[in-house]
Amino acid sequence: MEAQPHSAGTGTMGKRMTENRGKVEKKTNHSTEQHRNTGQLAQEEATHQHISLAIDRDIVAGKQHMKRFSIISVKEIREGYVHTQKIRERLSELVDKGWNWPTKPLRDGRYIVECPSKETARHLESKRTPMVMPYFTLEFAAWMPDLWGPTRPDGEKRLVIIREFPFFCWSRVLAARLLKPVGHLIHIAGRTLEFGDDVKVFLRIRRPQTLPTFIHCTTGTRCHSYKVELVPGQPPLA
Repeated sequence: MEAQPHSAGTGTMGKRMTENRGKVEKKTNHSTEQHRNTGQLAQEEATHQHISLAIDRDIVAGKQHMKRFSIISVKEIREGYVHTQKIRERLSELVDKGWNWPTKPLRDGRYIVECPSKETARHLESKRTPMVMPYFTLEFAAWMPDLWGPTRPDGEKRLVIIREFPFFCWSRVLAARLLKPVGHLIHIAGRTLEFGDDVKVFLRIRRPQTLPTFIHCTTGTRCHSYKVELVPGQPPLA
């Protein structure tokens, strides 16, 4: 009897290879989908970190510097498209040829431009009608700290007295760090009229913190204890 080719065996092997291939493809697709979902989940579950800063001279200087900046909104495009180079060129032609008008796009579709002076910025923003250019129209608005719609911080603002606050910690940076267990430093009002070792400060009291309270701060080989209490006449904490 002649030997028959292994048609059946070959068919079985082919069937197994097809099944295995299907499993691999299914597993690969599952892994791809799982990776995609994981990426979306990681994006949705971004963590939040919080920090508070005292309003010191660096922040004040930064806000003063930003007075030279103006926010541009493109109100109408009649031909072509608008980009930073076109805005710079038109402002140079119409306002000040000696300034290069640094301009950057913002994520909301507007632009921010640095003017040669804060007076120039206020002049552009004070125009009652938008600036009409050959191919587009621009409107200027003052830069404000709430550009991105920041939320209000949680807590209640109160004027408090810090009794026996360490003298070497009266700088805003150190005071903010030493008072962080109670709340966020807004402003140091200065010494009290009664005692030279007490200081008045504006704090945003962190909920559900109550006053008065003691803070115990260890520096080196010493532990400093100072008391935080409301200035008389302040409304009680909610």
